Amino acid sequence: MILLGFKNKIINKVHHLNGHLLIEKYSFGESYEAEAFPLTDSLSTVLRGFPNNIKHWQPYAMRYALLKTEDEVQGVIIKGIDQTYDTLNFRNQLIAGRMPNLTTGKYSLEVVLSKKIANYLSLQVNDKVMVYFVQDPPRFRKLKVVGIYETGLEDFDENLILGDIDLLRRMNGWQPDEIGGIEIIAGPN
Repeated sequence: MILLGFKNKIINKVHHLNGHLLIEKYSFGESYEAEAFPLTDSLSTVLRGFPNNIKHWQPYAMRYALLKTEDEVQGVIIKGIDQTYDTLNFRNQLIAGRMPNLTTGKYSLEVVLSKKIANYLSLQVNDKVMVYFVQDPPRFRKLKVVGIYETGLEDFDENLILGDIDLLRRMNGWQPDEIGGIEIIAGPN
């Protein structure tokens, strides 16, 4: 019983971070950075057409980047989210601060880091950190840490930070309706 409970707790944490099902544009590469596709009205209508099977769905994008402080550099994966992201489930993982404000009208420069990344870079809530996007020419932005999370799952805690999908759209040269994927959270059935 204890092992089954522990297994279910881990599964729930993974589903809160990645959903039960991911929809992405098919590509032959094995990269976290998915190819863009438009989130059309017809796709949204199809997803809303399964109210008994889909509890919630949310668009996202992923991008490799480097976080740099005066003393350290850390490779990360930025997961870009929007205001539809299910923050209620993720708040259980927050140990300090809050989620980024994603309703400002232009892209937000606020991010949530894992405790592991924050400790490695000696960052706390309200600190600033430079993010470098690996591209030609390289681009960078100064981000504000507004929250710190901890899942206890190494693959996430060592690499993942949460930020604004509109920042990633801008860095990728995507249109305002383009996304990297959709996370589906299964419904009651």
